Amino acid sequence: MIQALYGSLETADNMHYCEWATTEILEYAQTHGGKLKDYNDTTCGCDYLDTVETGKIKDHDILVRLSLNGAQLYHDKDSNCWIFVYIIHNLPPDLHYKKRLVIPAGFVPGPEKMKDADSFLYPILYHISALQNEGLRI
Repeated sequence: MIQALYGSLETADNMHYCEWATTEILEYAQTHGGKLKDYNDTTCGCDYLDTVETGKIKDHDILVRLSLNGAQLYHDKDSNCWIFVYIIHNLPPDLHYKKRLVIPAGFVPGPEKMKDADSFLYPILYHISALQNEGLRI
């Protein structure tokens, strides 16, 4: 899916938002005593900015968040399910959560509560780890 985001000129351009925003934020902070103009996105976070400055996050790195949430399928029944999704933080904040840009990662059906989330998370995190170690050609 990440490779497909670079298939459209518009989306490929949006995938560089994080780089532009980070550069702008760091330049502003240098000229204003370390203060930021706005706190409006993940690019404004101290942990993120520190990681960029130490070189652990570089230009062209893909920033992905894995989110897990439960949902009740029926109003009056105990039927739960759990949904895993990827959120791409390279995109501008107004696009992070658009339906077409939230990537499904997994689904665990109910009706019982999920007992061992690690067994479902392991293949997803293993895949992300492999991409971190081996890279992803775009």
